Formats: sequence, C-alpha cells, structure tokens
Amino acid sequence: MQWHVKRKNEFYYKKAKELGYRSRSAFKLLEIQEKFRIIKRGDRVLDLGAAPGGWSQVAANIVGDNGMIIGVDVQPAPNIGKNFRFILADVTKENSEGKIAKACTTFDVVLSDMSPQTTGIKDIDVGVSNVLAFKSLHLTKIFLKAGGNFACKIFQGKYFVAFLSEAKEYFEKIHSFKPKSSDKASREVYIVCLGLKEHVQKDSE
Repeated sequence: MQWHVKRKNEFYYKKAKELGYRSRSAFKLLEIQEKFRIIKRGDRVLDLGAAPGGWSQVAANIVGDNGMIIGVDVQPAPNIGKNFRFILADVTKENSEGKIAKACTTFDVVLSDMSPQTTGIKDIDVGVSNVLAFKSLHLTKIFLKAGGNFACKIFQGKYFVAFLSEAKEYFEKIHSFKPKSSDKASREVYIVCLGLKEHVQKDSE
C-alpha cells in the first residue's frame, strides 16, 4: 500500500474511533448524504451488508426515533439503538427476502455497502462485487417504495455499464459518486439512485 493511501486510511480510522462510528466507511455515507440528501427524518431504511454497523449508525442518527433501520448481513452486527433491528441473513439466498419482509414490507431508502471477501484476484473480486450490486438492485425493486432512494457500492468492471443501464430503467436520476474517504486507487464507486419510478415495484411483484 502506498504511504499516502495508508495515511488516509489511518486518518479516517482514527476519526471514526473519535466519533464513535463502528467503521471508517461511515464517512462515505456521510458524504453521500451531504451531497444527495437521500435519507430524511422518519425514514425506514434497509441497510444491506450492515456489519459492523457504520452505515446503520449514520442512518439511525438521521432518521431519528420515529425512523427505523433494518440491517442485514452474514456477519453479526451489534445493536446500535432502539430504532435498529438486525437480520442475520445472506442476501444472495432466496430466503433472505422472506426474512426482510417479516420485519418491514416497504422502505424509503435502501443502502448497500456490501463488499466481497477479497481474494486479491481482480477479476474475481470485481465479479463478486457486481453480483452483490445486482442482488441489491433486485431487493430494491421489491422493497423500495415509489419515489424512494437507493445507494450502492460496486467495483468498476465488466458489468458496471450494464448495472448503470438497468438502474436507469428504474430511477428518475442516477449519479456515480466517488467519496473523498474512498481510496483513489480503489475500483469502488457508489451509484446513487434517486426517485424509484412508480411502476417498478408493481412490475417486480
């Protein structure tokens, strides 16, 4: 790792510790929120790949006591507050949909900061990231209400353009965003989708 990248990672890691966030990735969602305002007070938020809880913490602070965060992950995530509920599930498995539906049938926002367990082999890591991104988009079509927002991490690769094209079919506005807190050398980028079109959830039923 280059020295400036390591220094940047250490800065956000230390800052996360100082502010009580469970991961430095919390700053990525904070940047997304500052630029696009995808979450509002009182919102119901589905956080895919929630562990260790950094994004859920940020979202919970925004939605307040009248909002709700449902976190889903294959790894346990600690309880972050009374407006947070965790579901232990693998979103790539079909039974995850039923588990989410039992907790809440519709959401105002869907978030996905899911990442593959990296192997160091670029094509494999990018491929798995793309699978997770498309699965997040599939779940968004099922659970996000019309007019709702979606933010998803994806590694740029073979299916990146296809993902953007599909997302554009479902949302009014699409933005590709690279937070300052992301490593410049990383292939990760966040796709911020605003305003789910009225017909989408009906078509997915």
